[in-house]
Order: sequence, then C-alpha cells, then structure tokens
Amino acid sequence: MSSDDVTGITLQLRPGMCTLRISGRLLNSDGSPRSGLFARAQGEAGEGGDWPSSDGAFSFTVPSAGSYRLAVWIEGCRVHYAGAGEAGGHNQARTLSISDADITGVEFRLPEDPALICN
Repeated sequence: MSSDDVTGITLQLRPGMCTLRISGRLLNSDGSPRSGLFARAQGEAGEGGDWPSSDGAFSFTVPSAGSYRLAVWIEGCRVHYAGAGEAGGHNQARTLSISDADITGVEFRLPEDPALICN
C-alpha cells in the first residue's frame, strides 16, 4: 500500500439533490383553489403525485428526467393539464418535459363541467 492510496471515503449528497419536482396549483374554473383531487403526472420513467392542500398547492417528485402528463380524476373523468391554465381530454394533454431543473408554477385550472371533456 502506498501513501497515495485512499480508503474509507464517504460521500453524502444533500437531501433532494437527485430528485426532480413538479409543483403548482390546482384551481376551479373560477380561479378558486381546489383540493380533494389527486394530481398525478405519468410518464415513461414512472409517475408522481400529490393531494393539493386547501390553497390548491401541489408539489411532488418524479423518478427521473423525461416527459410527463399531468391529470386529475374528477366526476368519472380524467382531466389533463393542457397548458396555460387550460384543461382538456387526453388529446389536448400537454406534455411537461423535465430534465435538469424543477417545473414550478403550473396553473392547472379545471373546466366548469369536466364531463364535457370526456363525452
């Protein structure tokens, strides 16, 4: 063994360093906060989700970088985030692409009548 050998090194990563997060607010069509619905993002790499708080805020980690579709299940219908505060059916879903930085400030506004999206 030479004096240049190094053994017993311990590396400690700071909490949250290797996680990516999606956060925002779930709102009713009139802009009031919405809770009681599970906001879930699914993608090829896996999924993540959260129950929004009383002010509509949600925040959750996803397993890795990739593309995710954000949706909630309401009144027997899956409503997708369609971008810029809009919601829609599966065909209108906007893909959230996350790579090396969190996605924050998502405003997911539900339609006045979710059933119209599914019919």
